Parts: sequence; C-alpha cells; structure tokens
Amino acid sequence: MNADISVLYADCQHDLLGFLTRKLHCPDTAEDIAHESFAILVRATRESVIDHPRRFLFRTAANLAVDYVRHQKVIERHLERHNPNADAPLTASPEQGVSKAEWLKLLQETLLELSPRTRDVFILNRLHGLSYLEVGTHLGISESTVEKHISRGIQHCRNQLGKHFLPPSKNKYGS
Repeated sequence: MNADISVLYADCQHDLLGFLTRKLHCPDTAEDIAHESFAILVRATRESVIDHPRRFLFRTAANLAVDYVRHQKVIERHLERHNPNADAPLTASPEQGVSKAEWLKLLQETLLELSPRTRDVFILNRLHGLSYLEVGTHLGISESTVEKHISRGIQHCRNQLGKHFLPPSKNKYGS
C-alpha cells in the first residue's frame, strides 16, 4: 500500500495544498495539515482498506482545517477574555506608540503565523504557564522538542514584533 500512497501523494499533493491554502489563507498551515492528512491516511490503511483514498484524504484535510480554524477562534477568545482592558494604553508616553490592544493584535497575528504545533507549544508554555515537561506530556512530544518549538516561537515573535516583542509596560519605552 505504501507504493499506492506514494502515487497518491504525487498525484494529490498540489491539489490538496491549493484546497487547504484557499480554506486557511496560510500556505505554511496548509502544508502542515496536508502532511498530517497523509499521515492519518497511512495509519488508516494499516487498519483497514480505504476504498477511495483521495476522497478520504481530502475529507480528512477538510476536517483538520475546520479543527484548526476552531482552535484559532479559541485562542482569540482566550486572548480577549484574559485581557479585558486591552483598549487602554498602558503608559502615557507618546514614544511608545502601541497600546495594549495593538500589542495583543500584533501578538495574535504573529502567533497565527507559527505552525500549529509550534503555536500550541508556545501558548501552553508562555500563556498557560505549563513547564516544558508538562507541555511535552500534554502533546506527546519530548522536552527537547518542546524547547525547539519554544525557541522557534520566540525567534519568530522577535523577528515579527521587533521593539514591540514585550508588552507595552515591559518594553524599553514603558514607565
């Protein structure tokens, strides 16, 4: 069946990536979900015969995309719920130039650019306060993998947010 999967991969990968990119508006996330969809297909073929593997693959990818979008909405609600004063500037300094609401929006956009796994690891550790061991146990990955994801997340946030990497009250312009 692995040869069949390889042929299916060659035949469907481009179409599947296009399908997911249109749904998610993010090529990186589309690629992650496409990869996961193929992995699920491979596992499923070990357990039973899949009569229509292309249909199975696209349905799996569509379901994963819906799950991803739902998860993003949960993240948005979490950020909004835990930051009730998001519209109020934290300092009166005109040089600061970013309110807490603007910073949260920048952070949210930056987090959405991360791969789903890196984002999950980063949020569990940085927003929910779980240790590397707890994150690893929760997601079924090693502590060193958690550390690599955290490092990627921090580097991406620094690259994208620049001087706004820290919340307004903690950056060099805050009081």
